[in-house]
Amino acid sequence: LTSDDRPGLGAEVFVTLVPEASVGVDALDAWVLTSLASDRLVLGAVADGGLLALDARPSDAPVEVPIAVGAVEGGAERAEALRLSWPGLALPAGWSAALVDRETGAEVDLAAQSAYAFDLAAATERFAGSSRSSVVQPFPGTARFVVRLGGAAVDTDGAAPPAAQVSVPAPNPAGDRATIRVAVPGAERVRVSVHDALGRRLAEAFDGDVVGAVTVAVDVSALATGLYLVRIEGDSFAETRRLTVVR
Repeated sequence: LTSDDRPGLGAEVFVTLVPEASVGVDALDAWVLTSLASDRLVLGAVADGGLLALDARPSDAPVEVPIAVGAVEGGAERAEALRLSWPGLALPAGWSAALVDRETGAEVDLAAQSAYAFDLAAATERFAGSSRSSVVQPFPGTARFVVRLGGAAVDTDGAAPPAAQVSVPAPNPAGDRATIRVAVPGAERVRVSVHDALGRRLAEAFDGDVVGAVTVAVDVSALATGLYLVRIEGDSFAETRRLTVVR
């Protein structure tokens, strides 16, 4: 999420398909943490009265993910011209993805377009002062957007096409480093990066061509204690894993 009026601000949310994930909030998800910044953009998947920075959904059925947006300046919500984009989009073979704007009725094919611009009206105390009393960013309103994912195809033998496999970080929590194993069905360029809980990219752990599998060492020795998101992207997939750093 970026602003046409305030170029320096941005926010990210990650939606990933994981076979072992549940529809509700579980250990694979990560909350959006409350920010004390007086100027900020807010973006997250709505769940249990709060916002998720990472929303892991099961990959065996179509899903709908409600997405909330907000803009705050000087501690108060404001109207603003905003833009949603999805540069890291990677879908399983045969799947489709659409962004639905509930306010205007517009529906965007995420595979055919790279961004969606819209005007946000000032809301009523959803993200301003009331949010500072909670560690997790609350969201008492109705999400403006919905992301619809679904339509997995099967091959002529009735078997799903082979997919990339990404392990959980180990150890987790980690003190100095953690490893992640990435296996791809063919040859792909794979990128592994570390982001903070607000989605800001902090470091790149790996960027290279992989044939078969690779074990990536993620150096966290320079990171403070806290929750981080590890983004794993290939030519045909994109996944996110949570990693806790302890000192």
